[in-house]
Parts: sequence; structure tokens; C-alpha cells
Amino acid sequence: MRIFWSLVLACGVSVAVRAQVVAVNPATNGGFESGTTFASNGWTVVNPAAVANQWILSGSAVPFAGARGAHISDNASAYQYNNSAAATCHFYRDIAIPAGVGSITLNFQWKGFGQSGFDRMLAYTAPTSVVPVANSPVSPATTIVGATQIWSQPSFVASAYVSETLTLSSALAGTTVRLIFSWQNNASGGTTPGGAIDNISLTYDCGAAADIIGTDKVCVSSAITLSAGTSTGSWSSSATGIAQVGPTGIVTGMAPGTCVISYSVSGCPTTTKMISVDPVPAVITGNGTVCTGANTTFANVVIGGSWSSGSPTIASVLSGSGLITGVSEGNAVITYAMPAGCKVTRPVSVVNPPTTPIAGSREVCPGTTTTLSHPTSGGSWLSLNPGSATVNAGTGLVTGIVADTANIVYTTGSGCRLFATVTIHPLPAAIVAPDELCLGSVVSLYDASAGGSWSSVIPGAATIDAVSGVLTAISGSAAMVKYTLPTGCAVLATIVLNALPAPVVGLIPFTNLLVTDSVYIDYQWYHSIMGIVPDGISFKINGIYNGSYRVVVTDTNSCVGTSVPFDYNTSMAVGSEATKDAKVIIFPNPAKTELHFSGGRRYSVKLFDMAGRLVAMLCDPDKMDLSAVKKGIYNVLVSDANGEKVQSERVVIE
Repeated sequence: MRIFWSLVLACGVSVAVRAQVVAVNPATNGGFESGTTFASNGWTVVNPAAVANQWILSGSAVPFAGARGAHISDNASAYQYNNSAAATCHFYRDIAIPAGVGSITLNFQWKGFGQSGFDRMLAYTAPTSVVPVANSPVSPATTIVGATQIWSQPSFVASAYVSETLTLSSALAGTTVRLIFSWQNNASGGTTPGGAIDNISLTYDCGAAADIIGTDKVCVSSAITLSAGTSTGSWSSSATGIAQVGPTGIVTGMAPGTCVISYSVSGCPTTTKMISVDPVPAVITGNGTVCTGANTTFANVVIGGSWSSGSPTIASVLSGSGLITGVSEGNAVITYAMPAGCKVTRPVSVVNPPTTPIAGSREVCPGTTTTLSHPTSGGSWLSLNPGSATVNAGTGLVTGIVADTANIVYTTGSGCRLFATVTIHPLPAAIVAPDELCLGSVVSLYDASAGGSWSSVIPGAATIDAVSGVLTAISGSAAMVKYTLPTGCAVLATIVLNALPAPVVGLIPFTNLLVTDSVYIDYQWYHSIMGIVPDGISFKINGIYNGSYRVVVTDTNSCVGTSVPFDYNTSMAVGSEATKDAKVIIFPNPAKTELHFSGGRRYSVKLFDMAGRLVAMLCDPDKMDLSAVKKGIYNVLVSDANGEKVQSERVVIE
């Protein structure tokens, strides 16, 4: 199909040239290239029964183009004719031509010899009711009843192909025309070879425009008008749910999407145009107030549009993103428009930044906080140096991380930004102090950061000189000290305070053994007259001399404690059998891990708590294991063989 596009005239007017339809194609069926027979090319051949001067298809006549052409042969193969045997033969085809078409044009290539007025080729148009007959009309007659002769081979002869173009009658529009090509010769001479025809073409102006004219975009619920250069065709839409088109080319958008609008004229190629139906934008969202020099962003859930500002000297906007920049104080209208022109607007106010500064202390230590504030509520806080100090976005609470300076930004709801620089002072060096001390110990603490002061955090646990750092452990289980620099930054140290051991000395009756608890790691016994007892480094010694004994012990915490002096007389170790039945001696009291027994005739010993519950029994003839017994006050019950109470005594377990 050959399409002739719009021609732009010198005056600037665009004229739509109508398309032409190729009804017989010279490259295929009109050039006999669709098959080796007339039938396979859509033609019907009418030849005499005798093989004398018939139409055949072959390459013998050297086709104008392609592999074959139609020519006359007297032997069904060679390009030649018998000029002494009269004959008439035809080939034809039917062509439907739509109503309303114009410029019906027939073109073909011909060559050949013959005899002027007798041996020649002819062409006709006729209704389909006209059927040509072999050997009719008889040369020199040319009339086929009901047919119209449109061409006759000129009197001259041609050995090379000649192009013949004929304009057919417009009366053929709206009919199916039968195109007939004929050969006739008489029996009285003529010059061989006969006729040859190739590359037959029949075209017509179909009356439809080559292009649909008009925009290719429309909004939902809006309309555009398309045209096609003619009013004889019909319009249609490929998706009426997206766009509908009326008989005059008015297209109405129904839903977002794309569809194809077609314009059709009977017998002509359908002309199409892709139409995009754009949605109407939704309501614009985003903060409608922005500070000069700051940004805010408008958005629309319907994508594909572009942004513009009605007053770019007040507020500018990026067309592709909706990012608005405040330029100067005032109001501007921002528009969001779809490609088809669907649009929605929203105002934006541009304000100047507040003049009130950020309030609050701007000094902090690592690990401590300060709170910043501003009278303009509803904004948010941000640290530009979060590795040095963080800030709570909602409250303005700044927390120091490391010694440095940090820029803190407060952004109001309109995008105005205010800045505050916070100094994070360094912490003092770590306190050099022992991990543990015994109560009563005195020690000097040290910190490498000069200029600070010392203090005790837990009242009554320890005292410390503010300048020298000399600490005295007083009471409790722990002391906490603080070293503070003039900036207020401080470090802490915790020292475990261990109580001094309090050993109790006892005597094992009827012996001269002085004993104390065996839980200590070091012992040294002293006599009131002799002083240090030689070899007195065990939890028990022999009492040899009258006088008082005391023991100095060291516990597992390296704390040193001294017992109360124990008065001893050698006569205390002497007694009779009756004395052995006397009261049982229970020691030490208070006790820690073991309770020892001596003297008397005892059969069972039990330990009860103050609620009367049994918590331990004697498992050894001389001592009771207290390792699983909690600290507190208990009753010791000594019973005889009959279970009768012999003795009871209250003890303290530490």
C-alpha cells in the first residue's frame, strides 16, 4: 500500500492527502509472482482448446520484473505466436472498489509485435456477469458484450516493455469490476512474437486521511476532538472503559490508561491514534508554610505530572519533584498539572525565620545531658555531629558523647532553622584507687587531670579531703568517690569496704587449749606478759602461763582484727569426773562457720531458729557445721539419751 503523507504548503496550511489502496499489487499477484499459474495469482485464463496462441505464464518473454510474466505462446512454452491461425484468448480477475473512492488508476507493463488493427492486445472493464469467451471477439472486431474497452495496443510495436497508465471511470466506485486482458489475431500475417504483459497495478484513492489529526492526551471526564480529513468513515475505541469516541470524533476520557482510537472507511486501511487518558490529580499534600531559604515538599499520589509556581520570586518549585524553596516573604500558588492539562493547585506561605535564639545551657560532659528549648513549638531538633552529641528530636535533650563541639539545629514547622553550638567538655582521667579497703584504712587517691576536687558520694561510708584526695574508710560495704573538674565533668570510683575480723577466744575445758575460729588465713597469739607467743600461728594454742591471751587474725580480704583478751588460769584445765557432767561449753559465740562443743555428757545437740524450726544437728563429736546456716540468732538444745532437755543456750551466727 502506498501512503501519501500531509503536504505543508508555503502559506503554512497543513493539507491531509488521502491514502491510496493497492487493489492489484504488481510485486505479487499483479506481477504473477504468487504462483506459477494464473489461478494461483488470482486470475482466470480463457484460452482456445487448441494449443494455438494462448496466454501462458513463464519467463520466456523475459519478464519486466520477477520470475515470470504473461505472454502469448503457440506451443505452451515459447514466446511466439502463429500468425496463420486465428485466435482470441483472455485472462481476467474481479476487483471490489469501495463506494466514494476516486482516482482509480490502472498501470501495467507491455511489449510485443503483431499486426496493426488485427493482431494485438486489448483491455476491458466489465461487470462480473460478463464472462469472456475463447476466440471471441474475432479479429478485427473488439466488442465484448457488456464490457467497456479501455485500451488497445497502439499500432506501433515494442520489443522493450512500455509502461501504460489508465485512469478508470469513477463510476466503477461501489462496484466489483472485472478487469480483462485479451489477445486476438487473424490468419493473414503479422510479426511474431505476440503480446506480453507484466506488473499489473490497480490503485484507488480510498477517501480516508493518512493521519488522525488532534492531540493524543485527554483528562478523565474531559473531551478532545479528533478529525480525519473526511466525514465518510466511522470512529471506534479499543477500550471504551478508558476512552469513548462519538460519531464526529469527540473523545471523552473515562478512566486512566491508554487506548487506540480508530477511523475506518469501507475498503480503506484503518487509521489509528494512541490516546492517553490522564487522571485528574488528587489533593496536594505537604506542609503549606516554608521559611525563606528553606524547603518544603508538596506531593500528589497521582504520578506523572509536573509542578509550577505562580510566583517564583516568592516560592520556587522543582517541576519534577515538588520541592519548594522559600525565596521571599509572601504567598504563592503551586500548580500540579498532568500532561493532558489536568491540574490542581495549593497555596504556600513563605515566612521569615524567628529572631528569638535557642535557650538552655550549651555546656555538657560526656554521658551527661542539657536541655535546649525555643518558644516556637512544634519543631524538631537535630544534631549535625551525632558522634559528639545526640539530641532528642522532640524534647531538645542533648547528651554528650565525646569531648568536642556539636552544632544543634532546631527546625520549626515552617522549615526555619536556628543553630546552637554545644561544647562537650572532656571527662577527668580515671581515678587511681584500690578496688578494696578494710574499714579504718587511710589511702591517698590520685587523678591525672589536675585542678579538680574530691568528694565522697555515699554519706558515712568514707571521708576524703577535697584537695589531697586522702580517703578514710569508715563504715558500710562500699564507698563511692567523685573527682570533679571546674567544668563540672566528673568521674566516679567505687571501693569495696571490708569489715575487720572479730575473733573470739575460748577454752576447751579439762584441757589447756585456747581456740578461735579456724576460718582465717593468718594467726598470731599474744600473752599479756610474754608478748608474742612463740609458734602461736594456729587457730589454737596451749595455755601454759597464767594471764590474758589475745589473738590477731588476718581474713581472706587481708583485713586484720584482734580478739578481746581472754583471762586464763592453769587451774581451769583441772577437774573431776563429776565436773565432766557439768554444763556443756558452746563456743565461739558469735560463730561463723563452725560451732564447737566441750565438757558435759551430751547425747544430742540440735540448732533451732527463733520460729522453732530445726536447721542443723550435731554431725561431729566436737563441732557443728554452720556453712549452710543463714546469719541470725538461734537456740542450741542439748538432750540426754531419753530425749530430755539437759541444756539450752542462745547463739549468734554471723
